[in-house]
Amino acid sequence: MVHVLEGFGGGAVDLALAAAEVRAEKAELEVAKLRASLADCQAQRRDTAALLERLGIQNAELRGRLCKADDTIAELTHLSEECQLKHGFLLDATMATVAGAAEGLPAASQSIPFFPLTPSAAA
Repeated sequence: MVHVLEGFGGGAVDLALAAAEVRAEKAELEVAKLRASLADCQAQRRDTAALLERLGIQNAELRGRLCKADDTIAELTHLSEECQLKHGFLLDATMATVAGAAEGLPAASQSIPFFPLTPSAAA
């Protein structure tokens, strides 16, 4: 609200102009603050978008590595089971052969413990 002083001639107009200039300066400051705030928000949005893009790429890479690790684990598990079956069969066959050979030996030799030959003992 502008107060107009009567009796001073041009003073009332000067006061009204001064009040309008003050309002205009306040509005310009507010616009400048809003522009700065908008620029900050846009910069934060760009940073966030770049971060999300990098995280998306890293996520895809990690998922790929996880799939490869799962495949490797499955392959190693299968190989382990194969080895256990193969070695179990070989151990059973060896024990059957040893037991069969022990049956043909005289009673005194059956009490001798069986020591398998190692590469150093064979030489």
